[in-house]
Amino acid sequence: MLFHRRKNRSDKKSAPFQLDSEAVGLIDEEFSDDGLQRQRRRKRRRFLFKLAVACLAVIALNYFVLVFTGKISVNEPRKRDYPSRGAVISDSLGEIKWGTLANRNMSFVYIQASKGVSYEDKSFKENWRRSSDSELMTGAVHDFDFKKDGKAQAEHFCGLAGENMSGRLYPALDLTMSLWERIFEDDPVEVCRRIADFTEYVSAEYGCEVILICDRSSYDRYISTDFSDRLIWVISTSKEPDFCSEWFIWQYFDKEKSDWYENGDKRYSLLVARKGMTPEELKEKFTVK
Repeated sequence: MLFHRRKNRSDKKSAPFQLDSEAVGLIDEEFSDDGLQRQRRRKRRRFLFKLAVACLAVIALNYFVLVFTGKISVNEPRKRDYPSRGAVISDSLGEIKWGTLANRNMSFVYIQASKGVSYEDKSFKENWRRSSDSELMTGAVHDFDFKKDGKAQAEHFCGLAGENMSGRLYPALDLTMSLWERIFEDDPVEVCRRIADFTEYVSAEYGCEVILICDRSSYDRYISTDFSDRLIWVISTSKEPDFCSEWFIWQYFDKEKSDWYENGDKRYSLLVARKGMTPEELKEKFTVK
């Protein structure tokens, strides 16, 4: 009996491993000529898919770089729809070649003048003086300090722009907010009072309306509630502005480069007046009398 048990164990261990007929069929199918061709097709499809994803990523990256560096504008208004075109300049551009600028398909330019109650753009006086002899329509911009008294800021701005603004475009007040100003924002009611103090003083000084410059954030915070009936200059560089339908000026691009100023590596912003407005209409309706 002992002998037979050992023999049975030996027989059981040495029994060969066998695949059932279904497994054998699958192996034969996989490694047949047709199976190898299917494997190759699957590998080819995976390779092409990865290649397509890589190509799309490169295209998207190149597009982003072109937009970020200002090589292309994603929403440039058509010239036939927006014939009155302009720019914003400041001391960062260096000396302005006003004669060259006047021949660059522009009809108006806004010049950065001041900020808060004491800051003065270093090139403002020179640009303001030289632009008076240019064929271009020109106006001045004050960058609003949300924590400073509105009347004091207006006095500072008017002191720089001078008593006589006849023939100039309506002055503009920049209400766009820095990240710091958004984090440490004052009471909106108090800010609106300061804005009103500024605009009332300047309007009384020059006998014209003040254009309010805003992006979506500042429009929602201040302008939509208290100043929606004013002349609005909207900033929207990614698409046509949809947060304000009755805008007067649209700042649509902020990375333009050209050769009509000294510091050619610096960039400036491009503007258009509202749709259909000709330079003649702009001059007639929105320059100080």
